[in-house]
Amino acid sequence: MKTMKQMRAEIDRIDEEIVRLLENRIRVVLEISEYKKEHGIPVNDPAREDDILARLASGKIDEGMIRKVYRTIFSCSRNIQKM
Repeated sequence: MKTMKQMRAEIDRIDEEIVRLLENRIRVVLEISEYKKEHGIPVNDPAREDDILARLASGKIDEGMIRKVYRTIFSCSRNIQKM
């Protein structure tokens, strides 16, 4: 059995990976933002968000949790695109 210290270290590594992935996502969001500005595309795309939620909510994690997390990610992404 793992010790509490080992399990917390594992969580810390996972959290660092999540932050790295969010940084990558933000980089792509900025690219998308430029594309949308150049082509007159609105920032908000509810259909795209619904598609993402439907795809991701079909896994093993509680759908409500996925929706909460991704609604926050979508909101942050829209705010970045409006800058």
